Amino acid sequence: MQSYAYIQERFLDQLIVESIAAQLTMRAQTSGGLDVLAERRDLQPAAEAVLGDRFPDRLLPNRKVVIPIWERVGNFDLTVSEAPGTTTEAGLIELKWSGDGSDKLYEGLWDAMKLSLAQITWAVIGPRAYLLTGAPKTVWESSPFADLFETVVHDPVELCLRRLTDRKRTIAWDDLLRGGYDSYPHWVPAKIATNVCGRASVGESYELRAVEITVPECEGIDLKGGWPNGNRPGEAKHPQGVAPPADGSESKFVDTLDDIEIDPATLPENIALLRDLGDKAS
Repeated sequence: MQSYAYIQERFLDQLIVESIAAQLTMRAQTSGGLDVLAERRDLQPAAEAVLGDRFPDRLLPNRKVVIPIWERVGNFDLTVSEAPGTTTEAGLIELKWSGDGSDKLYEGLWDAMKLSLAQITWAVIGPRAYLLTGAPKTVWESSPFADLFETVVHDPVELCLRRLTDRKRTIAWDDLLRGGYDSYPHWVPAKIATNVCGRASVGESYELRAVEITVPECEGIDLKGGWPNGNRPGEAKHPQGVAPPADGSESKFVDTLDDIEIDPATLPENIALLRDLGDKAS
């Protein structure tokens, strides 16, 4: 089975994660405590400070990376260029922070798809790709999406059907489509791997975790109407304007019982090549 090749240099490891966690702990001590920490105000500048020292003149925050089969997707939080003065991405990092007991770990699903697709737009060697997320230790223990930050090979079909722990038991992917203004990729890898590369405590009650995203094989799944293989759950509300199956049949998946920035991009000419990758799954 073909697998994708990645740049050899690593951009998140245990030492880097520990250094970012230490920065966050210091910020909490001067800003009112751990529960007031936030992604943009605290996690991003802490990560920029550490990574900027480690990779001088190579860190580029909030940068657009074209993903041909996901034309309306937000910028990447942090990118690391191949060399100072260049813009070719060697590393991609998406950030999340679950503050004050909230569970935002499920948003890692959106980012994992985004990172995996950014990698396979490269013909030979793709950038390294990472999720860096902080949350209360109680959230790490209870979240149905905590395994996105374990060393696991994930099935995107199963991930799209997981539910949140809210009162309505909302399907997580449906909520992500809502938050992403009904934008979705046309195709995703059939398998997405997460590999632990660092964990560190932030104060006594929070933990920062980092995983690397890889694509172990080139087979894929079509997202027809925003859902894997077109199997949209009957209760799904998003994407809006997409009709349920014309024959009136229920999906076999029906269970009866931060801030996404949209930046439209032009589809590159190599979209045909990427679509070919999904032919095996059609």
